[in-house]
Amino acid sequence: MIDYIIKWLKHAQTDHHLTIDYLGGRNEHGYNIQFYKDLRAALRTNGFADIKVIASDDWVKVKLWDIASEMKRTRR
Repeated sequence: MIDYIIKWLKHAQTDHHLTIDYLGGRNEHGYNIQFYKDLRAALRTNGFADIKVIASDDWVKVKLWDIASEMKRTRR
């Protein structure tokens, strides 16, 4: 999925001259901390470090701030 996102961003930038400011993960499907870390790393590697990543808003299945707490605990 991350490779697809990077290809999409490159296409949006080069072929359509779009600037993407924010990018989300898997909406309403829970979250996977490693996915967000890998996505951030791929964005940096491919010249998209300025894009902000929006995490899951899946507050029904998990506590609202669990993802933030887990990201802080597992910081690289």
